[in-house]
Amino acid sequence: AMCNLKITKLKMQTSATTSGMSSIKIYCRKWSGSSAFDINTTWATVGTAWTLKSGDFVDNERFYHAPSDWTISAGEIWGLQFEFNGAAGVAHMNGGIVIEEDWNNQVSS
Repeated sequence: AMCNLKITKLKMQTSATTSGMSSIKIYCRKWSGSSAFDINTTWATVGTAWTLKSGDFVDNERFYHAPSDWTISAGEIWGLQFEFNGAAGVAHMNGGIVIEEDWNNQVSS
């Protein structure tokens, strides 16, 4: 992030039916910068995980979330992590994110 930011709204929609799921969660995570980018332990959870659903997805199902504690400071690298529990399946989703930016605190170049 080039400035302090807060994720204020997420909208997700499935584009296919997925069966065999017991729960689906989304986490906001920030990278520690201390090790490899693809190692889970180098990422810390920011705020509270969003339990998207307990159970299977149906086609064109919509989900909305307004997290109150997904705040990232300037200079941090962040991402969204999806956790699918249950049978191995493929989830097809699309969506959007609304971000509130505070440019009074930014990364200097």
